[in-house]
Amino acid sequence: MVRVREWDNDGAVTTLRVDARTHAVKLSRVDRFLLRGLAPDTHYDVVLRDTAESARTRGFDGGPVGRVLGLYGAGEGPETASGLLTLLEVGRPLRLRGATWLQLAFPDDHLADNTGSLVLEVSPVAAPGTSPAPPPGPHAPAPTR
Repeated sequence: MVRVREWDNDGAVTTLRVDARTHAVKLSRVDRFLLRGLAPDTHYDVVLRDTAESARTRGFDGGPVGRVLGLYGAGEGPETASGLLTLLEVGRPLRLRGATWLQLAFPDDHLADNTGSLVLEVSPVAAPGTSPAPPPGPHAPAPTR
C-alpha cells in the first residue's frame, strides 16, 4: 500500500494498492548488464565511474545518470536465484561478498534516447579467509576508540 499526502490540498491522502505481480518490471537480456563468475568467498569493491560521455537516459538534455539499479546474489544468475537489490551511485564504492553474479540496469520506459556510458570497476579486496580493509572514500566507517 502506498499513501500519498498532498500538501496543497488540505492534506488529502490518496491510498494506492501496488500489486508486484502486475507492476513488476521484467528486464530483457538486452536491457541489462550481467556479470558472472564472481567468487562467493571473495570480497569485492564495485564502483561505477563516469566516462568522457556520461550515461544519460533522457538524451543530452536529460542530465547524467547518477545511480544504477543493482541486483546481486549466489547461484547461476537472476533467472534462477533470488538476489539482493541495491542502488549503485557513480563514484561511491559498494562492498560485495557472497556473490557469484551482479546485474545492473537503468529502469527506463524509453530506451531510444539513451546515450553515453559508464565504466564498471570490480576489484577483489580480500582473499578467502582474510579480512578486507574498509571501502575507500568518504563512506568508510568511522574509526572506533
